[in-house]
Amino acid sequence: MGTMVLAFHPRLYFAAYNNFYDLSFLSFCVIMSYYNLKFLESPNRKSMFCAAFLMGLCIDIRIVAVMFFPMTLIYGFLGFNREQKKILFPYALVAIATIYLFWPVLWLNPIENFIWAWNLNSNIGWNGSLVYFGDLVKARDLPWDYNFIWIGLTTPLFVFALVVSGTIGSLIKIIRNPIKTCFYQPKVGWFVAWAWAPLLAPLILKTTLFDGWRHHYFVFPALVGLGCLVLDKQRIFLKKPVYLFVVVVLLSGSSMIATYSSFPHCNIYFNPLYRLADKSRNELGLAFEMDYWGVSYLEGFEAVLKLSDKGVVRVKPHHMRPGLLNWKILSDAKRRRIELVDEGDDYDYFISNYRFRMQEFSPDVGDEVFSKSYLGTKYLTVRKKE
Repeated sequence: MGTMVLAFHPRLYFAAYNNFYDLSFLSFCVIMSYYNLKFLESPNRKSMFCAAFLMGLCIDIRIVAVMFFPMTLIYGFLGFNREQKKILFPYALVAIATIYLFWPVLWLNPIENFIWAWNLNSNIGWNGSLVYFGDLVKARDLPWDYNFIWIGLTTPLFVFALVVSGTIGSLIKIIRNPIKTCFYQPKVGWFVAWAWAPLLAPLILKTTLFDGWRHHYFVFPALVGLGCLVLDKQRIFLKKPVYLFVVVVLLSGSSMIATYSSFPHCNIYFNPLYRLADKSRNELGLAFEMDYWGVSYLEGFEAVLKLSDKGVVRVKPHHMRPGLLNWKILSDAKRRRIELVDEGDDYDYFISNYRFRMQEFSPDVGDEVFSKSYLGTKYLTVRKKE
């Protein structure tokens, strides 16, 4: 069930074919966590090597995964007997060696460059602005609830209910018996740390957040895992398995329907809770960032080719980089018909995804001949210059 929920989450589904960096890290976190938890359950040479090797690779992909390394050592130290504890030292050696061997920047000066990478990751120097509740807010000034609001609004409702139940269930367990839950129940403690440490870290480290919660996609398997652990403890599912079947269908089905209904623009999916932000929409109807990837430019180019009977059409993208990338996706015949214009007013059509835009374009830009909207919010405009 958890796999189905992850596979068909609209935002993650889109990222799987457009954002390999965040999804590859998510995947490695899942694989690494599985083998490290297996190692903690059954410590032997084979499980130790697999767990340590994957731990090293995961840290190489994104340095934030370093938080998992001491978790394995702590749980091993607390849960292993005296003889089993001896395997923790080779575990640490294999993990550290893997980090070093597969991260060339560490070869010259391992400690100094590792610290440099950590500081760089903690203080991303991006000074852009984002639409948040209808206002344009500097990325460095985003409020503490930014990630939590985005997760809540972009997750299918039944899945969000699973996440909330898992969070509440784990908090109750921690409050009732904090020592046992956090230190002697590796699976629960691992999922809690995996889910909440990265989400709470920006509040402490004051790191820059931007473009939704894509940099925290990797915590979602842990949030789902906590929900699954709560369901697994419900005795009613043991007595009446049909109830469990209904829950699985609701969770998996809601994700599939959400993905299907928003395809191919799953990157702008919001659940019905988005309507709660209606009062904060700006002039464009924006309450939050929509197509920040700019993938809708492809739809704009296709519309231009249908609207124009010219042999070669001069098109000016509002932002050249996404415009150029989408232009390259077109077939050779279609690319030959479109000439991209970077600057000036000598163009036939203008295309924009309203990135960093708070109001509609003036008539001087052109008359709108094509547009696309989602949940009452326009995310693409094509304008013809007279």
